[in-house]
Amino acid sequence: MLKNYFKIAFRRLVKEKQYVITNMVGFTIGIVSCMLIGLYVYNELSHDTYHKGHDRIYRVLEDRPVNDAIKRYEWSMNQAFSEKIPQVIPEVESAVSVTLTQPFSYLKRDEDQYRELDLIAASGSFFDLFTHPLVHGSKEGILDRPNTIAISESTARQIFGNTNVVGKTLTAIRDHFGKIDELTMEITGVFRDVPGNSHFLFDAVSSLRSDPGVSYMFSQYIKLTPGASPKQVVSKIDQASTATHGEAEILYEIQPLTDIYLGEYSAQRKGDAMYVYLFLDIAS
Repeated sequence: MLKNYFKIAFRRLVKEKQYVITNMVGFTIGIVSCMLIGLYVYNELSHDTYHKGHDRIYRVLEDRPVNDAIKRYEWSMNQAFSEKIPQVIPEVESAVSVTLTQPFSYLKRDEDQYRELDLIAASGSFFDLFTHPLVHGSKEGILDRPNTIAISESTARQIFGNTNVVGKTLTAIRDHFGKIDELTMEITGVFRDVPGNSHFLFDAVSSLRSDPGVSYMFSQYIKLTPGASPKQVVSKIDQASTATHGEAEILYEIQPLTDIYLGEYSAQRKGDAMYVYLFLDIAS
């Protein structure tokens, strides 16, 4: 019986070559297109999911009155308050401040300059809140001291030729409106390269304590304890801010980490949710 089916299929293939080949090509293109769409959608939806406890990590947003309207900001300049949040709100496990702009113009080793690197600065709990595994160094106190920096594996290889560079130094250069500042930075850790499905990419992260006199705009992130209510945490942040700074007009909201890349508020890297939904409709 099965042999007869093969004979019939072969005869039809011989008689109707063009028809069969056209169908096979169309079928193949359809399958490949669906696979590519699936990979694209999966990648877009997977941003920031590699962090441990990603469902408990949020970005803090500020609602400020501007010209008789309320404007939402994705940044804050109140680093001190952010880092005190875990002390006054038990439901917050940890908090971190991350610069939105590069803290330095470039890094230098001897006479070699590395201007193409993406640099950020962060407070000490950065590697506790976010999952960026270290290949050299320890998370304990990695960014607690001034003039310390952690670099990625590929950056270490680019500059030093290997990754075991903890304890070595780099020179950080800042061109601040024509005023050139140089800081000698001690490397305290080497981390695995940041995955491409992250809403912010970086090659090196320095301690925010390296330059206390410089004002930055910060993204504030918090990680809640298991089972904590986001709404209750927001309410407590509002209360703590008013009690600490008297800023009753400033209200807060928190945005899930995995909503940032495709969300409506700005970020270093942004996707477009419209294309994700469009491709899903096409595939379905």
